[in-house]
Amino acid sequence: SMRDIYQGVCNRTKDLAVMVGAYLHAPDHEGGEDTKPVQHLRMKIVRYMNLAHILILDEASHCIYDHMDADAAKVPWASLVRSGFVTEDEVKLLEPIRKNRYAVVYLWVRDLLRHCDEYQLLPNTYILARLQKAVSRVDEYSDQLINMFLDTQLPYTYIQVVSYIVQVFLFVNVCQQAFYLNQALDVVGVVRLGGIFWAYFQIVTSVVRF
Repeated sequence: SMRDIYQGVCNRTKDLAVMVGAYLHAPDHEGGEDTKPVQHLRMKIVRYMNLAHILILDEASHCIYDHMDADAAKVPWASLVRSGFVTEDEVKLLEPIRKNRYAVVYLWVRDLLRHCDEYQLLPNTYILARLQKAVSRVDEYSDQLINMFLDTQLPYTYIQVVSYIVQVFLFVNVCQQAFYLNQALDVVGVVRLGGIFWAYFQIVTSVVRF
């Protein structure tokens, strides 16, 4: 469901942030201490992940409220710059892109991780592969979340309302049929208790399915 996919985006983002904090350190020949460049890289990767998350939610919201036209999305870049999520130079790169801006940010994250491995800031290439895979998982969940909005021909709220009305109709119909069945069984001389039991069984079954 949409809620499960969004939860996947959040969980994979947090997992990647924890992995970056755990594995990204200065080389052993420098004492393994967290120098300012290493701290800057770590904060930059996490900042990119937060920026991608914001862009995902922004694109999804415009898919809903702008008649599902993702091209009409207007990100509040000035507010994001003031909040420290993005720099003005990065805005110049992202603003011309109309769709899937978050995917570009994930590419930046992958590139940073590759540079970290080149400068021996990661323990080994296996850790690099794990981090790259974690980024791919977040990107995959993000695409699924956006596609659920773009591939839906009807507004999601409308579908929920129609589904609820149909379920209520089925519940009332089952109750009515169970009542008529109980009356018919009583007319033909069948024990009334059996008819009542059958009617209640149909009602309970309908409630469980509802």
